[in-house]
Amino acid sequence: EPSDAAFNAAEDIVRRDRRTAEVRFERVKPLCVTSISRLELDGRLHLGSNVYDYLQIFHADPHPSALGGAPKEGISLFSFLDQCASKMGSDTLKQWLLAPLSDPSLIEARLDCIDHLWVWMDDEVAETMKFHLRHTRDLRRPLTLINTSTATSKHWEHLKETCIAATRIRELVVRDFRSLVAPPTLIKRILEAPHEHLLFVVQLITKCLDLAAPSTDKKPQIRGGVDPELDRLRGIMNDLNDFLDSVAKTEILKYDGISSLRVVYVPQIGFQLAVPSTEQLPLNHPDAPLLQYSSNQWSYYRTATTQKLYELLGDVSPLILDQRDAVLHSLAQKILPLSNHLIYCAHWMAELDALSSMAKVSKQNGFVRPTILNPIPAFVDSGSSDSATIRIIGGRH
Repeated sequence: EPSDAAFNAAEDIVRRDRRTAEVRFERVKPLCVTSISRLELDGRLHLGSNVYDYLQIFHADPHPSALGGAPKEGISLFSFLDQCASKMGSDTLKQWLLAPLSDPSLIEARLDCIDHLWVWMDDEVAETMKFHLRHTRDLRRPLTLINTSTATSKHWEHLKETCIAATRIRELVVRDFRSLVAPPTLIKRILEAPHEHLLFVVQLITKCLDLAAPSTDKKPQIRGGVDPELDRLRGIMNDLNDFLDSVAKTEILKYDGISSLRVVYVPQIGFQLAVPSTEQLPLNHPDAPLLQYSSNQWSYYRTATTQKLYELLGDVSPLILDQRDAVLHSLAQKILPLSNHLIYCAHWMAELDALSSMAKVSKQNGFVRPTILNPIPAFVDSGSSDSATIRIIGGRH
């Protein structure tokens, strides 16, 4: 059973996150749990919420409007270090500052990576990295919506762009770091990341989906040639107007005294004969016209002919949507098994963004890599015989 101290620590973290990140849980958003793992705080320093204010690690400036609004980050250590290109990178940097490392080996590993990025990131590499990292998204929400068949073209686009960005960044890392005998931890993870999954997702989405095509429900459209049944239904819809015009020319010959007549298709209602509101079809006609509804200009009838059209063609529009959703579901079943790999790639890109930001800020300000003592004196018991001290020369906060 968790101790009171554990409960207090949890409450402290929730209060801190609510103040600094304004976390809100919206019940209307779908939540999909993919895995459960233990959260270990070993090697990290737990700080009280007041420390973040006193040291100005975070500082929320209130909204300038008298009507209120969400606060934004003011002058703080976080705002000083945050030159990340992506929101995921900024969120990762924020989490690092919320739970600083206390394990010397982990600190050295992070500093090793910053050292390599410092040397590697010239102007050309920095601009290329920034361009690709800007297109990086947290893939957990798009993949959750794809799993529930509610993803829009925007979410599919985010998945595609993130996979392309990860592929391009990995190519840069492989090109310049492949020959390293002992690469830093993050660089090693990027070199060993399975890039074939990224290429598969990009090729699948590019081949099957037209993300720029307009859609009433904002879902992506399926490209031609992907599904024969969908192509057949679209062919019917595309030729429908010309076909109905020819049917109307035949139908008007059946009704004496009718000046004009149209055959129209209304999704989810079916086919109708439309005549001007000033005229009426004879109810004793062999086709048994039955008035459905009227507008200011037209009256709409169901007849034996429109019933035959429905039996022949069906309600085409819903059939197209149903078939499109079936194709999207099929694509989702090919992508979702790769979810863990895709999320993993998005996470290392976020870490690379955060570390690149720290390297950039360090380079701009002439920061010097510290020598980390082991054990770190600040975390040694007061009764220890270790007499080492922390020395800061020319430091500032």
